[in-house]
Amino acid sequence: MPNRLNIEHVTGRRLEQLLQDSSIDSVIADSEDGFCQLGRERMLLSKELGYPDTSLGRWMEGGHPDLLEPSIGQLADWCRGRSPEITLAVIPTRRIDSQLKGLILSPYDGSQCYLQFANGEWSRPHRDFMYSVTWESLYQAVHRLDAKHPALMHLSRVRTWKNQYQWEVTYCQVEAALNFHDQFQGFSNLTFWDPYPGNCVAEAIEYFQKGNNRSPHRPFTHFSTEQWGINFVTIEWRKSKGLNLNK
Repeated sequence: MPNRLNIEHVTGRRLEQLLQDSSIDSVIADSEDGFCQLGRERMLLSKELGYPDTSLGRWMEGGHPDLLEPSIGQLADWCRGRSPEITLAVIPTRRIDSQLKGLILSPYDGSQCYLQFANGEWSRPHRDFMYSVTWESLYQAVHRLDAKHPALMHLSRVRTWKNQYQWEVTYCQVEAALNFHDQFQGFSNLTFWDPYPGNCVAEAIEYFQKGNNRSPHRPFTHFSTEQWGINFVTIEWRKSKGLNLNK
């Protein structure tokens, strides 16, 4: 019998605490910066991975630069604003003494590329989108960053005043993780990392453990290009038109 994927769920813990416990070795984050989870951890992530930090003040004073620089803030802004291509930024650590192997910035339901799939704000999420970006994020974490225990953020915006998560997104993310684990060895631990309680990770795990059918994984296409040692990976489960990073 194959080993079962060990899925943990932590809420309300900062990145510094997770690193002190050595419980994660990489981070898969949605690309929403500012006052959201990535924004709260951006300074520490930048320091830990060896990349320059970009402050909100710089954006407000100077606006968008003509050319990106390899900072987490600017890469997140680019990833979030990219359309219509669905592109992830795979950012390896630059420090040999880092406790993290890297960071992956993923599109989410607030990204411009998601608008082509959305039916309205807070509507039912698009399954193929949420499943595929989760699968590809795990693939890149394991195969490009050599991660053994990635931390995964929720891919939908959270109504923080009610601590409401899109439960369908959670089920898609859990399903993608289980399918990925069935196919690839060397991946046995995953941490769902949320800033607030209310995400139904345990319920999703129980749902599939009870024998409810998982949809089989349908292979899709990905294209990759590299700049500054960072890989930009565009996925496409429909007919692909290639990768254009100049958009």
